[in-house]
Amino acid sequence: MHLNFFEKVLIDSRGDLMSISEYCTRDIITISKYSTVLKAVDIMKKNKLDELIVTEFKEGKVVPVGVLTSFDIIMNGSITEAEGKQVFVKDIMSSDVVICPEHFEIPETIDLMEQNGVKRCSVVNESGHLIGLIVASDLTQLLTQQLSTLTKFESRSLIGKTNLENLYDRL
Repeated sequence: MHLNFFEKVLIDSRGDLMSISEYCTRDIITISKYSTVLKAVDIMKKNKLDELIVTEFKEGKVVPVGVLTSFDIIMNGSITEAEGKQVFVKDIMSSDVVICPEHFEIPETIDLMEQNGVKRCSVVNESGHLIGLIVASDLTQLLTQQLSTLTKFESRSLIGKTNLENLYDRL
């Protein structure tokens, strides 16, 4: 198997390309599309969040169906307590949620995010149940760590070559 540089950086200890399910955040805060905007604002304030993954319960699974951002709330004028009690999340959320299957490898996930122009993807298992969230900043951190490790190995290799060349020079 021929791997490009990017893929070499993303190989785990088993020799497999890293799956997104290994790196997604699993402890995520969601909201039902049938909740009020007031409840969403309360959750966002308490957890210091700018957005929530919107879900619904379908066929025994929690399925991502949208995203609600603080911008959505402000733009729809649903920021007073009285209005927030009467408007539901489903009425103002964005339905453009990008879903990433848990088996996707990191390069595939990055491609998916790039193609859709998003910074985050909802990660689902084979049956479509929401299992986590992957964010571009998490991938950046992971890639930085992997590149740092690769650089250390490369540095050792270069030092080894230099020492070997020095040994041959002495002979």
